[in-house]
Amino acid sequence: MSLDSITIIESKGLPITKKFLANGLDESYSKAKYFKPSSQEVSSIRELSETLKALSGLPYQCVIRGILAHPEANPDPNKPGYVARVKEVFDDAAHHWVMFDIDNFKLPEDVDGIQDPQRAIDLYIQTAIPSFSGYSYHWQLSSSAGQAKAKGLLKAHIWFWLSKPYLSTEMTAWAKQASDLIDVSPLRTVQVH
Repeated sequence: MSLDSITIIESKGLPITKKFLANGLDESYSKAKYFKPSSQEVSSIRELSETLKALSGLPYQCVIRGILAHPEANPDPNKPGYVARVKEVFDDAAHHWVMFDIDNFKLPEDVDGIQDPQRAIDLYIQTAIPSFSGYSYHWQLSSSAGQAKAKGLLKAHIWFWLSKPYLSTEMTAWAKQASDLIDVSPLRTVQVH
């Protein structure tokens, strides 16, 4: 086992998830500026998965790759313990875990990302990141999965546990060379997961 951690940030009562309205429109997640950071130790894909499952029902919390390093750089002047989600506050950190955000992977007609998400995710892995094929992962459907405009597309997040920890900058450089089907945004230090 390899000890690692995830940084969890909590907004001050503003949801950090998309909201879908009855009229078919959606609202992006709130523009919360300050967050209360905490850290959770994880040492395997199983522990990471259990932590992510616990967080999945908490709309005011999310994960980022960075680690709290400089809370004095941009604190909330009105609420002690809260800081801005900016690179001046959080440092890049080498992690064993990585999350891939799949937004617009076109599925064959015989594969349904909602009815058979694991098959759809496995197809994405084989196509975009074949070096990850055959390894355990944690998956979640995106909040936009199942929406009419997502028909025929895979909208999901997949998390892997790497044998060696990598910085966000290292993962980004790898991803840019590996496949144009990898969204590098989640590999940024303070990007919301």
